[in-house]
Amino acid sequence: MTAPVFSLSRYGAAVFDLDGTVWLSEVPIAGAVDWLDRCRDERLTITFATNATTYSIPRITEQLQAQRIASPESRMAWLVDKGFARWSARWRG
Repeated sequence: MTAPVFSLSRYGAAVFDLDGTVWLSEVPIAGAVDWLDRCRDERLTITFATNATTYSIPRITEQLQAQRIASPESRMAWLVDKGFARWSARWRG
């Protein structure tokens, strides 16, 4: 007996932490890009979250797009100072 395939059709959005979930030290984790492509194919709104303060959101955005992790439609939540969230506007390539 095979396990049922996980269905994304019940969801409209997903939030992914970056370091350790999507990439590790700015290198995509195996399978992450394929999973994100599947989420995009299902029309999920994708938001990436990070508490990294070393780089600016525009620089992180550029890196994510260069590695096919993010698309121009993706969003970013920058979590700093005990959960304070600063949301960016939609990314523009």
